[in-house]
Amino acid sequence: MSANEKELRESRKAERNERRTAAAAEQEKKSRRYRRNVVIVVVVLIVLIVGALLINSNFFYTKTTAMTVGTTKYTPAEVSYFNRSTYNGIYSNIVSQLGNYASMLLDTSKPLSEQAYPYDETGEKTWADAIAESAENDIIRITAFADAATAAGRTLSEEDEATVAQAVETYKEYAASNGFTDVNKFLAAYFGKGVDENTVTKLQRRILLANNYMTEIHDGFTYTGDELAAYYSEHADELDYYDYYAYTLYGSMPQFDDVAEDQKEAKVHEAAETIIAAATDAESYIAAVKEFAGEDTSVNVMASHADAISINYSEWITDPARQPGDTTVLDVNGNSYALFFIGRDNNDYNTVDYRHILVKAEADENGAYTEEALFAARTKAEDIFAQWRQDPTEEHFISLVGDASDDAGSNTNGGLYEQVTKYRMVPGVNAFLFDEGHVAGDAGVVLGKSDTYTGYHVMYYVGDNARNCDLLAENEMREADYNAKTEEITAGYSVVKGSGMRFVSEL
Repeated sequence: MSANEKELRESRKAERNERRTAAAAEQEKKSRRYRRNVVIVVVVLIVLIVGALLINSNFFYTKTTAMTVGTTKYTPAEVSYFNRSTYNGIYSNIVSQLGNYASMLLDTSKPLSEQAYPYDETGEKTWADAIAESAENDIIRITAFADAATAAGRTLSEEDEATVAQAVETYKEYAASNGFTDVNKFLAAYFGKGVDENTVTKLQRRILLANNYMTEIHDGFTYTGDELAAYYSEHADELDYYDYYAYTLYGSMPQFDDVAEDQKEAKVHEAAETIIAAATDAESYIAAVKEFAGEDTSVNVMASHADAISINYSEWITDPARQPGDTTVLDVNGNSYALFFIGRDNNDYNTVDYRHILVKAEADENGAYTEEALFAARTKAEDIFAQWRQDPTEEHFISLVGDASDDAGSNTNGGLYEQVTKYRMVPGVNAFLFDEGHVAGDAGVVLGKSDTYTGYHVMYYVGDNARNCDLLAENEMREADYNAKTEEITAGYSVVKGSGMRFVSEL
């Protein structure tokens, strides 16, 4: 082999080696790129899987911050708890006032975000906005008072801790009765995603600590008799009560069914004038109303502060020239008001404490009370009274209340009502309570009638309590002082919203 051929062969071999080296390098480069891409894909998949797991878990609802108030951070689950609690309180209040008509104000079948808040003059706020705003105010107040309580060295007592535990147990009972085997699932379904037993326990403890301190401050203000008298004198126009009768007649009453539509207003007015013409005193006024509307009609004294009187006749009632016994008929929007003025009351009298046992008469299918039903109720009440007379003590009376009384508001506390004011109770009970000369231990049986029941009350007069004028002045002064203290404690506290707000459950 010549030198040239050998050199050529070596050159070609070197070229082949270079190509192999380059190919190997390229292959290694591709392999590295492939491995890198695989790693990226795997990381992305892991991120997606972890993200999905987090979203489907309670992580974002319990570990992120929806609000910061002062130095306290609230998770989305905790804010959801406050929102739902606020909603429950508002709706319960509406139901207690409007009953079956509650849906006219707040319709639970529709999203709250789609229902206009009726008390917003701008028309832009929804019920959802209003509830969230109210809940924020609650969170600020609870946080500030809990901080203040802690700074003042207040802690929860064993009884308080038992109260919190009982609240949790109650939720467990609700969960079981609604088919939930896990209380946490019930709490999440009821209050919002992420709310569990730990959330409820933590917030209940904070709320109770704050509420205890609120009560301590509220009840801690004291006032002398001279201070109360001076305050009442200065604010008599707002604190005095106006006592009067007001019976409303309107065209849709059955008494005017046969009257032509264009004559109804005149006939309604005429009927009101007939009532007033017969009203020479309170008794004749009541008799005239009953003659027009029926014997079963309740005619009760209205006792109101000036700002609580209907706008339809408040100007006439509060006229400084008004005298006891004054009467008039006022026509407003087709209705006629037959008014009888009793007087302006400065509340300078003692409130009273009493116990009672209510025996309701059974109404028939038409809602009427037959003589037989009234006789049966009276007989039962008199039997109870006779039984008490065998041992005429307050302790014996308390022992008789129990299941014998049909008054759900007092049959679990011995039938007791305290600091009762004039006209708060039905006429028969009111007359017994404020009959001059009563002393502790006086008792009797009286008829009670209202729009919701008719029955007999077995009465026991416990005794006089504080003067009403002092109570009214004290209440106003206490509320003013408490509100000022609340502003002081909550000063500097505000809601700072965090990224976790998007995980707060919608109402």
